[in-house]
Amino acid sequence: MNHLEELEKKIEEMRLYMYSLYNQDPLDKKLIEASQVLDRLLNELSSAHKSASCE
Repeated sequence: MNHLEELEKKIEEMRLYMYSLYNQDPLDKKLIEASQVLDRLLNELSSAHKSASCE
């Protein structure tokens, strides 16, 4: 599995985790933390795509 595939897998796992947190308690503070992690992963994926397109 290459780096992009690993990032995509982590992103999907984080999305599912966020959905489960939200369904349990939309005001859970862990939801904000999960959202921030997801943002970082999405930014990393975007950067990786840009780097790959420049090669």
